[in-house]
Amino acid sequence: MFVNFELLKGKKTAFYTLGCKVNQYETDGMTEILKGYGCEIVPFSEPADIYIINTCSVTNMAERKSRQIIHRAKKLNPDAILVACGCYVQAAKDKLREDFDIDILVGNDRKKDISRIICEYLQGDEVDDNIIEIDKSCSYESMEISKPEEHCRAYVKIQDGCNNFCSYCIIPYTRGRIRSRDMQEVYDELARLAQNDTKEVVLTGINL
Repeated sequence: MFVNFELLKGKKTAFYTLGCKVNQYETDGMTEILKGYGCEIVPFSEPADIYIINTCSVTNMAERKSRQIIHRAKKLNPDAILVACGCYVQAAKDKLREDFDIDILVGNDRKKDISRIICEYLQGDEVDDNIIEIDKSCSYESMEISKPEEHCRAYVKIQDGCNNFCSYCIIPYTRGRIRSRDMQEVYDELARLAQNDTKEVVLTGINL
């Protein structure tokens, strides 16, 4: 399918991140992807053409906050494209499919495809849910950053998933099984960050 990435040029895009440092890293990765295609990143409080909420599902409070932010974004600009992604989407996909405020659902392990997914929507193509059965995923979703967004330190994700299946925890169902990043990718990212004057790096994952 042809994807016209020119459609992203000049689109004002705002992010809101809930939850853990892994989510923050993935937001930085999506930000870098969309900036590369010409999106203008603006604060979440400003009117935007695209709102992307990176949700959390580790507690009931986190899920409630995710819903609140989704509906707040729609009030900021009812005509904007609203993208919900992340763990709450993975956990509550059936419920969120019925939420008419949300235009696009993106589960975990599909955030790297954010530019293609949004472009297909802008083209008027039929966009399926970009949500996989993550508990069956064995591959690591490769994303990368060159410099951190809005912080003095960089978070570098090196691992995803958890195999413990504790009775109180939803994480294995929203993040899948343990999988690790290729060591050379980690070295390469650290080198890029150092070249861009990053002084501090925090290695992060779901179960390190």
